[in-house]
Amino acid sequence: MGMRINTGSGIDPKMVDQLVELEKQPIKNIEQKKKVVNEERKLFGELKSLVASLGSSLNGLRNRSDFYKVKLESSNPEIIDGSVDNNVPVGTYEVEVKQIAKAHKILTQGFKDKDHTPVGFGYLSIELEDGKSFE
Repeated sequence: MGMRINTGSGIDPKMVDQLVELEKQPIKNIEQKKKVVNEERKLFGELKSLVASLGSSLNGLRNRSDFYKVKLESSNPEIIDGSVDNNVPVGTYEVEVKQIAKAHKILTQGFKDKDHTPVGFGYLSIELEDGKSFE
């Protein structure tokens, strides 16, 4: 069995509770606003950090060479390849290969004994693959 206290004033206790809750409402509103302000402050701090990071990144892009990272791409790296620095003008270049160096074979009749055969003095004639020769 529930007990009900009668204050003798004729005021309903539920009404008193409702009035107390109404009195607390401005405090609840302020606490909610405080929560929103703290969240905005946190987001502003994150934004400030991102802007500072962006500024640091932009400081590294002061020169033209910072924007262009140039590299050499050869259509035939077995014939021509290399590296470039960032000051080279950007573009496409054609290289004409006139002749590729290669080893030439010299044909001789040989010697009977490499340790005992005198060579002597004289001229040696060398003939290249293209038919040209020189002494």
